[in-house]
Amino acid sequence: MVISRLLRCVYGGLCFIGLTTLAQASLLIGTGTLNSTDDLTIVQAGSGTTLEWLDLSTTDGMSVVDAVSAYQGDGFRWATGGDIAELYAAFGITYGITSSSSYLLGIDLTTAQNFVSYLGATSSSNALGWIDDLDNGTNHTHDCIGSACNPYGFVSNVPTFWPSNSAIGVYMVRDSVAAPIPAAPWLFGSGLLGLLGIARRRKVY
Repeated sequence: MVISRLLRCVYGGLCFIGLTTLAQASLLIGTGTLNSTDDLTIVQAGSGTTLEWLDLSTTDGMSVVDAVSAYQGDGFRWATGGDIAELYAAFGITYGITSSSSYLLGIDLTTAQNFVSYLGATSSSNALGWIDDLDNGTNHTHDCIGSACNPYGFVSNVPTFWPSNSAIGVYMVRDSVAAPIPAAPWLFGSGLLGLLGIARRRKVY
């Protein structure tokens, strides 16, 4: 009876851990270094993949072609809308886009300033970057997040500024080594398996 109860507990607990892992949102891990201190922002995506983002100030004024050429050797690629959605989520921002128009992100100044403090400023206190989304040869997508990006954040899909602008960087991202599974689930499972072993010994003796 005790063993079957513990087995149900183990099964239920592990299932619970699995479900919560699947439902996990993007998580801001911190910063890293490629060429200079803190020029990478590290985010764990909802899928568990760890993404490393190159500071936008590093590619400020570059075209997408030039940025890809400069950093693909380090494993970076031009970020898609899906990649940006993961990045934004780590800062509590919901990504959205409207064809041939601007999509307001609806964020406050504190959120915008926090984002810029990690991704870097390309124009004064603002972060602007090219995004690989709804690029149809005429319209091209970039965002603007910061105190002067009225109202603090938007995503624009228009023909202007392409292929490069002195105030716009390029969102470059690469997959990193998968983040380690948090210790809590392992400790939980190990503890229950230990109790299971104790219960089995008691039954035998």
